[in-house]
Amino acid sequence: MTENLFYIEECSSYAVAEVEDDTLILHTIIGNGAVDEMIRAFGSQIKKAVLCFTPKDTDGFEKSELHEEDTTFFVQGKFFEDSCDDEYMMQAITHA
Repeated sequence: MTENLFYIEECSSYAVAEVEDDTLILHTIIGNGAVDEMIRAFGSQIKKAVLCFTPKDTDGFEKSELHEEDTTFFVQGKFFEDSCDDEYMMQAITHA
């Protein structure tokens, strides 16, 4: 996805993203850029953003379930023990 790697200077972060018409598909953010700032950096033509990960702050975002075959993860560890009641999406870019 090298053609989909963008450096957002004002956020000092990278985004792996695709733009389809007025929709931004944001696969991941590499750095500390805030999600809303990263989205705005793609310009005013973006009317909808699809996040392929769960942001730290989910306020203002609409959640939808993703149903795809062969995407079940079996995980363990402290993160999942502490947040077992939360809904979480592993970054889509990490899927093999």
